[in-house]
Amino acid sequence: MKSPILNKNKLLQVLYKRFKRKSKMHEQLEIGKIKFEVTPIYVNKVCVHSLFQLKFTQPVYSNPASKKSYSITILYIILAFMGLTTLYLILYQTFQSLGIFSLSDPLIVSLLTPFIFNGTPLLLTPQLTDLIVNSNLLVL
Repeated sequence: MKSPILNKNKLLQVLYKRFKRKSKMHEQLEIGKIKFEVTPIYVNKVCVHSLFQLKFTQPVYSNPASKKSYSITILYIILAFMGLTTLYLILYQTFQSLGIFSLSDPLIVSLLTPFIFNGTPLLLTPQLTDLIVNSNLLVL
């Protein structure tokens, strides 16, 4: 059979730990770190004990890895766009210097087409002008 003295020691230890916890919570409340609500326990209209319940809500943090991957994705898109634009300009400049693409002014070509094709009827001149401009046969 257990002696009542051991039970009292155990009870005193539990009460001491609760007291320390309560005093620490009160100290933190004064500092403003933790919010909690106090629930008093009444016996015969006398407050015997107060229960402290923490009111702590963890802040919701977004996943920093997703922000990092989102930033990296945006960076890759921008770099890909710049790379493709640079490649397009280099190829266009190369093809233009090789004579594959050439610049021709439709107004000047329409004025020169009747002189180039002397024997053609005037009704075919607009079609010939479009053909020359679109096929880049006449470079000015």
